[in-house]
Amino acid sequence: MVSVGVSLGLLAGLCLAGWREMTTGALRSEKDVGAYSQLPILGSIRCLRTRRAAPAKALGLAGMVGRQLGRAAIMSVGARYYIGRL
Repeated sequence: MVSVGVSLGLLAGLCLAGWREMTTGALRSEKDVGAYSQLPILGSIRCLRTRRAAPAKALGLAGMVGRQLGRAAIMSVGARYYIGRL
């Protein structure tokens, strides 16, 4: 019974997300802008990848987990500092 509820909830969530994606008025590409404005496009700004992202991808899952654990440790130290000051 629980699996049916989980499956229906997942299906409903996916349908709702798809519906919202199709009905929003967001302009995501040059074609969207051209179709909406009926004006020629003079230029566009490309999405640049930073050099910092490349080493994290090279490490894979271990690098991602290590980075998240490091961030959690930094946040916990900050929380202890501020809670201790109360």
